[in-house]
Amino acid sequence: NQVNASVWEWMSAPVEPLAEQLQNAADPVPEAVAQLANQRGSGPADRQPTSDGSPQGIAFEWSQELLESLDAAATLRDYFLQEFLSPTRFLNWTHPAVWILQLFERQLRDFLNDACDCQAVPVVIPIPLPAGTYSETLWLPEIRVMLILWLRFSDHRYVTRIQVAVVDGMIDQIANVAKAQLLPSDLRQVDPRLSDFTEPIDLTFDIALRWAKEDNLVVEMKNLKVRLGIPT
Repeated sequence: NQVNASVWEWMSAPVEPLAEQLQNAADPVPEAVAQLANQRGSGPADRQPTSDGSPQGIAFEWSQELLESLDAAATLRDYFLQEFLSPTRFLNWTHPAVWILQLFERQLRDFLNDACDCQAVPVVIPIPLPAGTYSETLWLPEIRVMLILWLRFSDHRYVTRIQVAVVDGMIDQIANVAKAQLLPSDLRQVDPRLSDFTEPIDLTFDIALRWAKEDNLVVEMKNLKVRLGIPT
């Protein structure tokens, strides 16, 4: 519970403004991203907390059918025991947990099942991705992802549910940064049907997320601007 609480606190921390992330960026920052950071209101909007005081965010969950079709529970167990904690890795020899899990898996499973009263319990895993260049060309701001594995110890198929959560303020920051790099400065380059316009079509807008309700997320396009040069 203490580990889960600390991960939740890390995940709930305010999204760092884009301008501050650029000051500490290790990779070269594209000009489009630098211009976005200098624009007024380029940072994530302040979010209203939910009724229980928790931050708003988006959670993705693997369906039970997908977990069963991929045999995810058995695959994750086999990887954890046979690869990650494999005795063939010499560095693992110094860790008592390796030998405990390898030699006393069934006894440990029975103990945990009794301790958890045969109920599924969550294990929260933080996945931090620092700001930088990904896919060779796309620069992205800091990304904090929370992986939630629901475990039950009644048998060797430990994982019963898989969820991934992201704070929504981080998502609209990522969307605006990606948009600034992927949207061309002239839309005539994208669609030949726009070639008759006499001036470059520079489309600008901001992506914003708004919660109509606690379970109803709306994606909005704000500050939409475009200039069209009509032939005479």
